[in-house]
Amino acid sequence: MIKKVKQINNFIFYNGLIIFLSCFVNTIQGQSLTKTQMQEDLLFLQNHIHQYFYPLPLLEQRTGISVDTEFDKLKHEITSTTTIEEFTDIIRQGLNMLNDGHSQIIPQYSLMGFISPKYYLSSIGNVSLADTANADYFYKLTVANDPKVKTGIRTKFIDGTYYNIRPYTVNGIPVKSGEKITAINGIPINLFIQDNYLKMYNLFWSSSDRMYYSNFFTRALPLLNMEKFTLTAGNRDVELELDKTVEDLQKEHSQSNIRKMMILDDQILYIRMPVVTDEEWYINELLRIYTPTISKIIIDVRSNPGGDDGVWNSLLRKIIDKPLTYKFHVGINHNDSIEKALSSAFPELNMIRKGYTTEIYTEKVLLPDSNSVRFNVVAYWRGSGFTNVRAG
Repeated sequence: MIKKVKQINNFIFYNGLIIFLSCFVNTIQGQSLTKTQMQEDLLFLQNHIHQYFYPLPLLEQRTGISVDTEFDKLKHEITSTTTIEEFTDIIRQGLNMLNDGHSQIIPQYSLMGFISPKYYLSSIGNVSLADTANADYFYKLTVANDPKVKTGIRTKFIDGTYYNIRPYTVNGIPVKSGEKITAINGIPINLFIQDNYLKMYNLFWSSSDRMYYSNFFTRALPLLNMEKFTLTAGNRDVELELDKTVEDLQKEHSQSNIRKMMILDDQILYIRMPVVTDEEWYINELLRIYTPTISKIIIDVRSNPGGDDGVWNSLLRKIIDKPLTYKFHVGINHNDSIEKALSSAFPELNMIRKGYTTEIYTEKVLLPDSNSVRFNVVAYWRGSGFTNVRAG
């Protein structure tokens, strides 16, 4: 068995980003690593971020952090007594600073797709079926603290402010939906998040507020040894315990994360696509319920974590009545193997080498399928994806 992270090529390239497959897929469960080995593995990750992560200069400029400085801090967290569980979280934190959902430790079911011979980068990913054996083990370590967080509270970050979104009661103190949360243990909440951002889960960067935020900051509290904490909600201090669910907890109103397709007011086709998967389902539903009375189509992809571009490509081909053209343009750090694989799989791509980077671009045309519903559309695009489709 290969023992160390640096001996495995863990990165699969995707649209100018990197996906960290699993830092320990070839490590025996429970096996210890020495302090030197863990530090070497962390350095391996750091070097690969420089090698593959194209947006790194923009990330550092935007956030004001130095990735190398942050990795030095993580390196000093490794001691001779650091457990494999603790080291797994250090790796998670190293990926966390990239603020990129494509870069993370993933479970076995997510890893399986990258070993298929049909996947155009499988030949250079150096990932085999045997590598998936322990993926779930290490993925579960990244969520091991979740059962400790039982409060049930939920918050929402909007325009620099955190709001409570699930009404509840603690020690007779009611906390209503919409009340501002301003501090935790007397520390301004935004400062608390910034000071501990690497440890946060579901971490995002707000460009307008120029700060990190996490709607699930309570998930990180076990890592900070905060079994009890005080939130300032409104003008009141509310004392909470991680392992105790608050009283009178109510459900929050939120958008559905269930796929759906329905006709509204006899003329609006609403399509909810929480994840870009299930191509066959969306196409079958479209062909089943579409009627010529439809004058508008809304494709709702809010909070979408991503998926397969082929899904929305195929769905649009069932909708459009004429060829639809859009531009595809991404940048990558120059890599001969990746560029060769991309050229082989997608011969229509154009590539221009510019120093240490390569720009990849093409103009793509979607053609209506023979059984398209022939809807007259104007499409609005963002990057390599779409935001909505409406009548022209």
